[in-house]
Amino acid sequence: MPKGKNKKIATIKRKEVDIQPALAGMHAAAERVDITPPCGISIGGFSIIAQEKSRGICGRLFANVLVLGEGEERLALVQVDLHAGTWYLSEKIASLLPKSLGLSLDRVVLCGSHTHSGPGGIYGTGMYDKRGSSSGGFYKKEADTIAKTIAEAIKKACGRLASSPAKVGVGRVPVWEVSANKSMGAWKANGTSLSKYAKEMACGAHIPSLIDDAYRACDVRMSVVWAEARGTGSDDGRGAPIGAIGFFGAHNSSMNPLEGLISGDSFGYAARYAADLLWQDGRLWPKDAAGEPKRGRPVVGLAIGAGADVNVCGPSLTLGEMPGAAEEDDYKEVPREVGQKLAAAIHQACHVARATATDSQSLAVLFREAAPTGAQVTTSKKLAWEPQTGRVAAGASEFGRYFLLRAPGGGVIRDLSLAVARTAVEKCPEGTTDPSSGDQKPKVLMKLAQLPNPITDLLRGTLPERLPFRIVKLGSTWLVTVPFEVTTGQAWRIEKQLKKKGAKHVVLGTVAGGYSSYVTTKKEYDFQAYEGSSVLWGPHTGKWLENQLDALASHKTSKPVGVIEFEGKQKTITTPGKDIDTPKPKLTAKLTRDLLTAKWVARKRDCPPFADGPWARIEWKDGNDWSQAMLFGAKVNDQEQAFRLWRTELKKGRVRWRLLWSIPRHFGRVAAGRELRLVLGGHFKRAKVKIGKM
Repeated sequence: MPKGKNKKIATIKRKEVDIQPALAGMHAAAERVDITPPCGISIGGFSIIAQEKSRGICGRLFANVLVLGEGEERLALVQVDLHAGTWYLSEKIASLLPKSLGLSLDRVVLCGSHTHSGPGGIYGTGMYDKRGSSSGGFYKKEADTIAKTIAEAIKKACGRLASSPAKVGVGRVPVWEVSANKSMGAWKANGTSLSKYAKEMACGAHIPSLIDDAYRACDVRMSVVWAEARGTGSDDGRGAPIGAIGFFGAHNSSMNPLEGLISGDSFGYAARYAADLLWQDGRLWPKDAAGEPKRGRPVVGLAIGAGADVNVCGPSLTLGEMPGAAEEDDYKEVPREVGQKLAAAIHQACHVARATATDSQSLAVLFREAAPTGAQVTTSKKLAWEPQTGRVAAGASEFGRYFLLRAPGGGVIRDLSLAVARTAVEKCPEGTTDPSSGDQKPKVLMKLAQLPNPITDLLRGTLPERLPFRIVKLGSTWLVTVPFEVTTGQAWRIEKQLKKKGAKHVVLGTVAGGYSSYVTTKKEYDFQAYEGSSVLWGPHTGKWLENQLDALASHKTSKPVGVIEFEGKQKTITTPGKDIDTPKPKLTAKLTRDLLTAKWVARKRDCPPFADGPWARIEWKDGNDWSQAMLFGAKVNDQEQAFRLWRTELKKGRVRWRLLWSIPRHFGRVAAGRELRLVLGGHFKRAKVKIGKM
């Protein structure tokens, strides 16, 4: 790691692991754990555009773990509802796993959903803890808690692996009208035939009539890694679903950044709804003696694929309408609508995967690390010696929002912000120009006026010296993971390249194992839209990435060894407030056919981690007894359902908490005629209030 005057915040020693006993055929086990941080943490993804600190949640964040084993090979595929599967979390999780599990860093694959409403300050790179979060600094305590929680889930899944023979398959289906390319000028600069590209992405299915080319210029394939228990002869060799990890190429950013709500966003809704659909689908479950399905809740997660230049888009909205719709979406209709369509695609892809799933699927994991600084790309081309970000990226987010968005003033402030950003574009100094690394285009902020490296590192923040790349071979399907956001144009080049190396299908997982901004094609870089402007290492970065994956496919691998040091500015969540007596909650609630609202008062300083358990739950009355309400096999509480919980400050050290739940139609049917009540967790003195009947 480059040395600056930042403080050392952690040291992790990588370790070798034991060779595992050979398993006969494929085995799989899965776990799902809550990783939602407490209020007060910064928000990662929109930088300073977002609300400075979180003040609530809109659905919990989860880590979904799928552990695979075949022969002596082992893999922990972990999807996390975070902006990225960050460098620090990857290293820390691997360090916490016993060597007896056979899972060193190279075999722990951490893939982010790329929500822009997750916690910031958990990257372990000074640059993104400083610049990628709504307020700078590294939250070591919270990052360590998340890592420990995920490591425990992996250990738990590994404990069942030897006794969990499984069938594994990969399925993919197209899902249209939930994503659109936001940089069509750059995409068209590649010279790709739009009709041929859309036909390839359609997986043989019909391409619907779309309102704009932007809806065709994106990877619309929902790819799912599926695992089910290996059954017995009595159930035709089919067992119960174990888990499904999906990949979809679109920015998971449909929430309002000004609300300060931690959320899994559209992908979080999609995973929850997909688990509902799988629970309902009787075809997937073994039958009991009476012929009834023995249902359960499989583990489901959704990570981002090739979506650097693609945004999710509400089915009834154009791409240009999305930012305004997100800011006015009090009931989260956009992420719910997008989530429902993505969930339907996950469900369909699971059936495609199930049709070809086999217990004889081979498993191989290839790992490689490489340093980008000044790296040789061709005999005459190199990457830049200094990471530099573009003038377009300096003033805006990828969703068209600008850095003064959270200031009051409405349209006037927005216009002023846009004017300032455009002035920065016109006036900023040129970046470095080198015959071997190429013109870096106009770049700002990163090199900071050619200051000495220690000062640059201090102000800019440090970056990792080496970046991780993996190819997971599941039979003829290759799951490729990289620490970048990758455009559809660059991903298409990678896919064609790896098919020449032997892959039948290629699934790309991005922002995995770290985060190092964007990668584009050379032509997209020259166009300098937001994505090209955000590339750190110059115009040849895409070609360098292709070289790394080509080497990896040729089994030019490396082992994760040595000691890793992390530097930065450590930060803690403060819980200010007077040490007053805990006020009586005074819980009030209102229930309509499709909405539950509630409010109560608590001490400002009392804000336990959400991941400790549910804060609020719905109970229904059966005879004289109250019991936990259920929906599709899941408890109806703020941990399992998309409850919205947030606080606003009052005087004298108190805060008012509010709850909002958009009630699913099916709950109205199963709860019809039953008396309901809302119960708060023990932290709020088990306050409860009857809320009537559906």
